[in-house]
Amino acid sequence: MELVFDPVYNMMLPPACPVAMKVGADRNVFHEGTAAYYDTFSGLIPCKVLEIQEVGYGFRCGPYNIIKFKLTADRGAYKKGEILTSDASHVPPQKMIRRRKYSSTIMTTYKYVKTPA
Repeated sequence: MELVFDPVYNMMLPPACPVAMKVGADRNVFHEGTAAYYDTFSGLIPCKVLEIQEVGYGFRCGPYNIIKFKLTADRGAYKKGEILTSDASHVPPQKMIRRRKYSSTIMTTYKYVKTPA
């Protein structure tokens, strides 16, 4: 198995296993109406998911503009009531956020799916 350099831990680590990530994400499935956060440089902004255009995983960047959401608070240039779109990795559900004293951790083992009609 080939090792990959991780600059965060400053060491060689095995690469992430996408199959294992999908298994974890299948246990944390979210739909329209989910309370979430929009991950920005202004911090985590509370929002509500309005529409999901296709399946999106939290650990994968893209496909883009598949989650439509409405902001529920003001932060910096972002105003309450704005409707935006993004990929699933930038709109983590509130359940997947772990708060610490000075920071937050986003658990990326989640996925968004359309609500069955």
